[in-house]
Amino acid sequence: MFDPLPDECADALNRAQPSLGSFGDVRFCAEVDSTNDIALALASSGAPEGTSVLAEVQRRGRGRRGHDWFSPAGAGLYLSVIVRPDMTRGTLPLLTIGAGVAMAEAVLASTGLPAELKWPNDLVIGRPWRKLGGVLTEAVSAGSRIDAVVVGIGLNVRPARLPVDLPRASCIETELGRAIDRHALTVELLSRLREIMSCVHGDVRSSI
Repeated sequence: MFDPLPDECADALNRAQPSLGSFGDVRFCAEVDSTNDIALALASSGAPEGTSVLAEVQRRGRGRRGHDWFSPAGAGLYLSVIVRPDMTRGTLPLLTIGAGVAMAEAVLASTGLPAELKWPNDLVIGRPWRKLGGVLTEAVSAGSRIDAVVVGIGLNVRPARLPVDLPRASCIETELGRAIDRHALTVELLSRLREIMSCVHGDVRSSI
């Protein structure tokens, strides 16, 4: 099912492993229908927190409310990360917001682009805003409790021919006017998500 990680991505993850912990476990697919679908299956089979699925292209990427997420080859970052928070469905939106903050911070730290979060889950820039990315969280439930959540992140990194129904979309390299390192961005995203989950687990432990 999985392909070897590209060498540059594997090298970046290896260098960052001490700070990533379990969030350094990245499974790569050259082409896939949806990274979220594969991550949901992994979560259901017991994959630990931090396990993620990265793809070069998605054939059926999706966003909120059933919308398609345009995922052309080589133009974006398509990543789905398994987390295991102790929460109910009623508090799931808080995790979505936290993941959105992690995405915005990762883009700023790794590229210098001061994008902002359009609540609850879109990464945008400018006025009028131009969309750069988004978050889709999907839960695996065990009764009334959430057993796992897949945090799906899609980022427009490089210019691509966009569908006509996406007039407000942009990409990070267009906004910066230069190329960026997708692998460094991937590592930074994973690191920020690990920090968010450390806070979540810390809050849970302190309330027990």
